[in-house]
Order: sequence, then structure tokens, then C-alpha cells
Amino acid sequence: MSRAVGIGRLENLLTYLLTVIICACTVVLALLWSPQSPGRRSPWDGPWRPAWPSIRRRVIAVYGMIFPALIVLFAVASPIAPPDSTAWFETDFAGRPALFALQMVFQGGYLCAMGSLIHIAWQRAAALPRGHTARRGLRWVTAGAALTALYSLCIIAANISLAAGRHALEIHGTQIGPAFILLGAVAFFVAWASTAVTTRRRRRADYRALAPLWRTCLQADARLLLDEAGGRAFLPSRDLEWRTTRRTMEIRDGQLVMSPWVDQQVIDAAAQCADREGLTGADRDAMIAASALAGALRARQARRPPGQTAVVPGMDVTPAAERDHLVAVSRYLHTPLVDRVLAETS
Repeated sequence: MSRAVGIGRLENLLTYLLTVIICACTVVLALLWSPQSPGRRSPWDGPWRPAWPSIRRRVIAVYGMIFPALIVLFAVASPIAPPDSTAWFETDFAGRPALFALQMVFQGGYLCAMGSLIHIAWQRAAALPRGHTARRGLRWVTAGAALTALYSLCIIAANISLAAGRHALEIHGTQIGPAFILLGAVAFFVAWASTAVTTRRRRRADYRALAPLWRTCLQADARLLLDEAGGRAFLPSRDLEWRTTRRTMEIRDGQLVMSPWVDQQVIDAAAQCADREGLTGADRDAMIAASALAGALRARQARRPPGQTAVVPGMDVTPAAERDHLVAVSRYLHTPLVDRVLAETS
């Protein structure tokens, strides 16, 4: 490429600039994902408006100076670089002022990106509840960014030492620094892989746990199944999240179909049973909802309208808690507690 355009060692400049662009994009994505929603003024604002001040301060201001500085330093350093040098990495030419400055600017930009990633990932993890799928992954991201930042610090220290004519810290640039970045890469891999595996296992467990409730709703009306055309497509038919969301929608439709058959007597009996068993909170609501739906299916199949209708508990849960609620309802559906309630109200 350098020979084709007539600019010597152009690959060095492109390598540095591409790395800087990747660092800037990483910080932007992290800022967009960080909890900025309280600052939104409208649901139509999207993630850009609340994150824009941080992007302007941490990305545009910082990398807007680093990017042209690397180009200027390259133009200065290229003519004086040794003719046999093919790449200006690490500490090879720390004794040459222009190349030393180019390395310091590049490592400074790299260090800024890792520092921002550490701060954002740590804050985001602290805001999540214990046991959340992403919390452990974000801790690993923090560790990976910290180890990678140590790599930059080692390179900076080694360059400063060599520029001063001392070789005591050269090992930091040739051995210790690369070891840190290797460990950082392992930490990043563990972060992404562990989160992906945990999420996949959670989705599969939810999909299977919803099956009893889903089959109960289909007994009320088989027409609840959504159009199969989308399921034949290559990706949707294999995407577990898509299938789980679809199953959730079909269950919700089934609850609406059975709502005229929900008996207040069954709900009262289920509430008394839950109180006797010491159920509280989400477990209590799930057990009552399971009893109400089982009783509604029984009444619909027997064509016996209830004396007093009622609303199925849990129909007003937030979208964020909807899947957990339905999974809990499905798990209570075929338990002795629900069977006892149905027996008491038969």
C-alpha cells in the first residue's frame, strides 16, 4: 500500500488511526448503553440525546485532538525513521523525539478509552441487582479494561525510560506489557462468553418453563397460535428469544380469551390457600393467577359461566417483569396447591 500511493510506512499510520477509531467507537457504544434514560425528555429522543454531552466531552474532544495529532506526528516522523523499520510499535524507537511523541499520543488515546470503559462498566454493574445476567459480565469487562490499561501504562513507562537513556524499564514494554494485554483479552473473552452462555441458558429455561401455561391457553382456543409464516424463515425459527417472545404473546392472548370465565370464588380460595402456605409477593400472585386460569379453563370447557367474574392477577405487570411472572405462573399450574384450590371450588 505504501509503494502504491508513494507514502512510506503508510501502514503504520493506518494501524494507529484504525485503533484510535475503534477506541472512540467503543466509548460511544458504552455511553449509549449506560443508564442515561432519566435524562430523556421524550420517548422519541432515543439514546443519543441524553448521551450526547458525555460523547462530546469524552470522545469528540479527546479523539478530535488525538486523530490530527497522529497525522501531524506521522508526517514529521516518517522522513527521519530508520529505512528498515516496518512498524513503529512499543519501544523500538523511543530515542527519536517524533516517534516518541507519536507513541505517547497513541497510548494516551488508548488509555483514555480503557479508563472510560472501566468507569462506565463499573457504574453499570453497580446499578444492576445481584444475580443479574449482565452484572458478572460487566465485572469481567472492568477487569479486562483495567489489565489493558496496565499494558498502556507499561508501554508509556518503558518509552519514557528509554527516551531518558535508561533501560531498567524496557522489560515493561517487551514482556510485562504484552502479558497484561493478553490477560485483558482473556478477561474480555470471559465477559462476552459467560454472558452469552448464561443468557442462552436462561432463555432456554424460560421457553421450556412456559410450555405448561402455553398448552393450557391453547386448550382454551387453538386459534391463539400466531401465523406460522414467520416461523419458517431461517433465523426466526432458530432464534430462541424470538420463539420465547412469541410464546409469551400467545399466552397473553389466551389469558384475554379466558378472562370472561375467571371466577372470583376461585381467586378468593387461591388467596386463602396462598396465605396458609405462607406465600408472599410474586409467588403469591403467580399461584393465584395459575389457579384462576386453571379454573377459567375448567369453566370454559364445561360451559359454566362464573357467578362473579374477576381479573386475572398479574395482567398489569410491567413489560420488564412480564416473562418472569408468566414463568412463575406456569410452574405453579400443575402443583398440588392449584389442584387443592380447584377441588375446593368444584
